[in-house]
Amino acid sequence: QQQDALRKEFGLFMTEKEEQLASMIAQKAELDKALQERETAAIQTQSLVETLQARLQATQAQLEVQVGETESIGQQKDALRDALDLLKMNKEKELASVIAQRAELEKALEDKETMAEQAQSLIATLEARLQATQAQLEVQSREMESIGQQQD
Repeated sequence: QQQDALRKEFGLFMTEKEEQLASMIAQKAELDKALQERETAAIQTQSLVETLQARLQATQAQLEVQVGETESIGQQKDALRDALDLLKMNKEKELASVIAQRAELEKALEDKETMAEQAQSLIATLEARLQATQAQLEVQSREMESIGQQQD
């Protein structure tokens, strides 16, 4: 009866550990998915930064050509330079905002990677504890069998 009780207790323990392991695996999958989403967002952000830089350069070049072609060089040239400066400031603000967003995404990506590593470490610890418990229960089971044989 003690052996049956031990087997039942061991079975419950194993079920609990398997559920914990399944939960950790599910959490790791969620973390991996979030990590992939962050990586995709970082790539998209980088692409947006490059697009904005190209647009800024194209706009600057276009405005410089217009300045060169202007007949009333004095006032019109000054006005175009002012417009170019304003455009540069606006584009630089946009670029700074995109760069800040990218930094936030990279930080979040690092955080997710850290969480994934911690989850992996926890899974490894739980697996090691489960193996140790299994070994302990096997030793106890053998001891119980030995006691049963000695009593016989």
